[in-house]
Amino acid sequence: MNYLEKKRAENAGHPRGFWGRKTLRAMNRHHDALTDWGLSFLTVNDGDRILDVGCGGGRTVKKLSRATTETVWGVDLSSAAIEEAFRANRRDIRRDKVIICKADVADLPFDEETFNVVTAVETIYFWPDLTAGLKEICRVMKGGGRLMLLTESRGDGEDAEKWAEVAKTAQMERLPSADGTAAALKEAGFVGIVAHVRGDFLCVTAEKPR
Repeated sequence: MNYLEKKRAENAGHPRGFWGRKTLRAMNRHHDALTDWGLSFLTVNDGDRILDVGCGGGRTVKKLSRATTETVWGVDLSSAAIEEAFRANRRDIRRDKVIICKADVADLPFDEETFNVVTAVETIYFWPDLTAGLKEICRVMKGGGRLMLLTESRGDGEDAEKWAEVAKTAQMERLPSADGTAAALKEAGFVGIVAHVRGDFLCVTAEKPR
């Protein structure tokens, strides 16, 4: 791992300062194809209320805002991420099409059954308690709502050894696997769980029971 890769890994979970901003902008570029691949498995209807958990630099929020006439919310714990997400979505924020706020997946500031769709891109690595976070997401989702969890690396892939080094530097809580993520979703109350794999990419979709 070279110096630049190390700095980006160190700022992946909680971006801060100069390297945090650099990392967020790199993520917006680097994760574009990954996000498009993951969203291909997610049904988004016009009029859906959408939440992006761990919104990072805001690129996923921007993509989702084009798919619905409703407001799209993005939440993140990092102040640097909030600033970058504001910058990426400033036009939609001015017309209340996008709202970005600081929040923890373990304690989302929303009423029960608020959202039709929830996404979490490149973030479940860092949740202290995966199942608890998923239960909180389930709480704020409407019955029949759809969830997408997306990562570019997994612990059960061909490059697991390489990603284990990244996970250590980035202080990740876990390298997700298809089976482990599906089990956590089931424990959190989700149904219709489907895992999609392409190389090291992992996309797991699920629904909240009606």
